[in-house]
Amino acid sequence: MNLKKLLVFIVVFTTALSVCMAEEPDAMDFINIIPGQKIPLSLQFPGRCMQGDYDFIKEEVFFSTNLGGAGLFLSTKLLGNKKEDVQTLISNTIPFQNLKDVVKGYSDQPKILNLSLPEADNIPIILSICKGLNGAILCSGKEVWSFDHLIKAYQRNIHLAPGEPRDKIYYKQILHKKGNKLFFPKLTIGDNNFPVLKSYADREFANFTKKAGAMKELEADLNDILTLRSLPIRQENNETLIIRLPVYDQKKCIM
Repeated sequence: MNLKKLLVFIVVFTTALSVCMAEEPDAMDFINIIPGQKIPLSLQFPGRCMQGDYDFIKEEVFFSTNLGGAGLFLSTKLLGNKKEDVQTLISNTIPFQNLKDVVKGYSDQPKILNLSLPEADNIPIILSICKGLNGAILCSGKEVWSFDHLIKAYQRNIHLAPGEPRDKIYYKQILHKKGNKLFFPKLTIGDNNFPVLKSYADREFANFTKKAGAMKELEADLNDILTLRSLPIRQENNETLIIRLPVYDQKKCIM
């Protein structure tokens, strides 16, 4: 190899290496936390010129009144642990409650929830929002449908079929507590960046995944996150977590 080709090779190799080294850390955001204290969590509903997560949540909870009513729940679960911390977003009441009204109340300021996190470090924490019929408040084990699957199902009026709509998870993200920091993905997880999240999880949770069944449980949740492609968690002032559930807004369609 002559000198010119060698220099080109070195430049290309070092550039590729630097991109790979930067790719993983850049995929995660974090906030500082005080271990043992609850974390403020805000629910927001950004408008867009197409249906969003909240449109289907609203429809499915509404149509569940035909099945006796349903609640909407936010849960956090430490993988490998059967315990699930659950907060009620919409209670199992009839008539239907609009989550946007419940969260905002009579104020324009979004309601701040208090999120409890498990104490353990370096173990995946799964945050989910799900529907539950007849007191089924836990999100673990419920169905996960892609956005396209939901759209096609509603075009076929599947929600009017007997026993529908079944309980589902509508939002899911992975969190990672490490000392006084809480990490979460910066981007919506799709086919392109899923390998980066998988690589991060394999490294950070290496000790956890040595336990029997742990790797299978982690991979199942990562695949759910890929299927749902929920908007990433945001942070405000390095202390408040923000979950965004998009909703159709006709004004956004005006060019």
